[in-house]
Amino acid sequence: MEKTQFTSSTERKDLSGVKEKFDYDLKVLIVGASGHLGSCITKYLCENHQNEVKLSLLCPEESRNKISLWEKKLNGQIITFDVLNGNLDQLSQILKDFTMVLNCMNFFDPNEELTAEKNLINCCVKAGVRFYIPSDFSIDFRNITTDLTDLPRIQVRQQVHQLLNQSSLNWVSILCGVFIEKLLFEDCKLINREKNEMNYYGTGNEEFEVCTYEDVAKFVSELIARREFEKFKNQFLCIYTERITFRELGNWLRDIWGHDLKITNCGNLEDLNKRLKEVKGTDMTLYYYLQYMKVILMGQGRLTELDNQVWPTISKTNVKNVVRQWTSQAQGIAV
Repeated sequence: MEKTQFTSSTERKDLSGVKEKFDYDLKVLIVGASGHLGSCITKYLCENHQNEVKLSLLCPEESRNKISLWEKKLNGQIITFDVLNGNLDQLSQILKDFTMVLNCMNFFDPNEELTAEKNLINCCVKAGVRFYIPSDFSIDFRNITTDLTDLPRIQVRQQVHQLLNQSSLNWVSILCGVFIEKLLFEDCKLINREKNEMNYYGTGNEEFEVCTYEDVAKFVSELIARREFEKFKNQFLCIYTERITFRELGNWLRDIWGHDLKITNCGNLEDLNKRLKEVKGTDMTLYYYLQYMKVILMGQGRLTELDNQVWPTISKTNVKNVVRQWTSQAQGIAV
């Protein structure tokens, strides 16, 4: 990936005096730094904002090798800790050194997701962390009004914000639609390169917002480095790269793989509900992805705002090119 680019040199803010305007040093900890999003944000902060941000990374011991390449580029440290199962007093001590915690953890099991984020929020409060970015990074769960029985991923996000609203933390939530890369993961089962097929539910014409890891990483790194988050305490920021449909995605894949690609309609919303019940206790990863499919079919969770000064200055990726890049490998992308 290239360094952060802006649409014009005049829009690239001079950050030389930003630190002096605030009464604190910005020490940021990315939790879940070994994942796709955490790694991208780390890259942009390390390459562009060493002077504005002192950055540290936290991940479980078994994932440390994934972020070891940043060790020489970081101006902070790499910390190994299991937020889900670790000692919370120890976590609170770790967090005392930071002014902002950015949560990039990702769990397919909703119970694990809720437990880990509760642990992190409670320890941030105990440690006196000033700013927190939760691991929302998805559709707008605020405007989903249907029964959430088969949507525990959505329930978790709502429960997390109930906890945040009861806490003393200043938080900023980033809602960015569906990561296009996630739809291409082989565990999503939307596409299968080996069988040369794409599967979807609904009419194929339902619109939904997508983003890319690169675009969101650029945005988050600039939001932090410019300290624009100070303007959006306890608010939601909605961003997205493009609006697409599954039919459009299928046409892209045909352009990339060839017109013999088989596109299969797996049924309507009722069929999807049946499938959700079938995989609920057997395949948590597929269950995770099908929840997003259901929200898309219902026409809920849409993003309607682009309400900040940072996003317009970020040069956006071409989503079709990202699809081409990520599907050029064997049979989709492993998580």
